[in-house]
Amino acid sequence: MLFRSRLCLAFAGAILSFSAFASSGEPFTLVQGKNGAISTYGSGSDNEELDRLKRTSNGPFLWFRDHGKSYVIEDRALLARADAAWKPVQALSQEMSALGNQMGEQGRQMGKLGREMGERGRKSAQVSVSDSSDLKKLSVQLGEAQRKLAAARQEQRQAKSASQRDLAENHVEQAQDAVEVLQDEIEGVHERMAHRQDRAHDAAMEAKGRQMDQAGKPMESLGKRMGELGERQGRASKEAERATRSVIEEALRTGKVKPVH
Repeated sequence: MLFRSRLCLAFAGAILSFSAFASSGEPFTLVQGKNGAISTYGSGSDNEELDRLKRTSNGPFLWFRDHGKSYVIEDRALLARADAAWKPVQALSQEMSALGNQMGEQGRQMGKLGREMGERGRKSAQVSVSDSSDLKKLSVQLGEAQRKLAAARQEQRQAKSASQRDLAENHVEQAQDAVEVLQDEIEGVHERMAHRQDRAHDAAMEAKGRQMDQAGKPMESLGKRMGELGERQGRASKEAERATRSVIEEALRTGKVKPVH
C-alpha cells in the first residue's frame, strides 16, 4: 500500500521576529509538486487557495500564513531543507503504518480462531448454551475493541500537538486494556467449555486455544514497538517543526517569500 504523507505539525508566525512567529500557531503546507506529497501543520489552511496554487505552480512550494496574509516560498534550497526536515517523520509514519497493518492482521487471525472455537463449542452437546452465547458476544466485543485500538493508533499517528499526542496515547492504552480484558474473558469461557467436553473434543479445543495464545503473543511486542515509534515520531516532529520555522524565518528575513493574491 502506497504511503501518503499527511503530517500534522506545528507552526508560528511574525515576519520580523522569530519568537513571535514561532508562537502564533499560523498554519503551513509543504506541497511537493502537483501530484506529490502534501505535509500540513496547523488548522486554518485554505484548501481552495492551495488547490489553485497547485494548479498554477510549476513545482514544489511552501505555503504559510502570517498575520492573516498568505505567502509562498519557492526557493529550491529552502524547500530542500524543509523537505529534508520531515523525512525522518515520514519514515517513522511508514513504519507505524506497517506495524498497524500487522496488528490488524493478528487481530483478524484471533477473531477467526475465536469464531472457530465458538462454532466448535456450539456443536458440542456438552457445551452449555450460556457459554456459547457468552463466547459469541465476547468475540463481537473483541472485534469492536480491536477496531477501536486501530483507530486510536491512527489518532496517535495523526496527533498535531503534544496535548493531542498525550490524549491519543491515553486512548491507545485504554483500547489496549479493553482488548486484553476481553481476551482474558474469552480464555475463561474456553476453559469452562473445555471442562464440559469429552477427551477428543478437549484435545481439539486445547489446540485451538494454543493457537489463540500464539496469535496473541505478537500483539504485545507490536504494541510496545508502536509506542516506541510514537515517542520517536514525537521527538522527530518537534525537530522538524523547529527546522521548518527556521526556513520560514530565513525566507522572511531575506525576502524570499511571495505574497499570495
